[in-house]
Amino acid sequence: MEEELELKACFKKAMEMLYDKDKDLICTTYQGKDIHNSEMGIVNHFSGYLKNILAKNKTLKKYSVDCEYCRNMGNAKELPDYDFGVRPDLIIHKRGHNYPHNLLIIEFKGWWSNRQKYGRDREKIEKFMSRVGDYRYKFGLFVVFGKKTAKVEEAKIIENGEFRWEEWGDERINRYC
Repeated sequence: MEEELELKACFKKAMEMLYDKDKDLICTTYQGKDIHNSEMGIVNHFSGYLKNILAKNKTLKKYSVDCEYCRNMGNAKELPDYDFGVRPDLIIHKRGHNYPHNLLIIEFKGWWSNRQKYGRDREKIEKFMSRVGDYRYKFGLFVVFGKKTAKVEEAKIIENGEFRWEEWGDERINRYC
């Protein structure tokens, strides 16, 4: 539970830094039109903040933060129904290891994204968190970069192996980071 609270606090702090320092990447107005940078460009900035925060955390500094990480030991990351391998947007893990060293998988979308694609990303998170297989990530998040703030949903595994998605509120958990 302590690890989960620390992880949430560090995530939220990194997200606050992203919106404080780089909100123009997420949404700015040009000639009367809202524009944005690419999803991966924004995730790259977020991951930099998150790496720096985790590096200062006693419990979480042992993990690596990677974007679009496509390796599973000496092979490509694979999931059923993904014919050409799979690259999570961002993961926190120990490189060269799988379960129990896979901590968090995050998939991101922007406010401009087609909402019909949200289900595929949630499904990907669930497969990476499944208690069957190599990966078994402990935590999973689906994040939508909104124009002013991010919407965060957390995947929770319930007793029968099914998933329940819970939206995070605006509560602040900053005592750990």
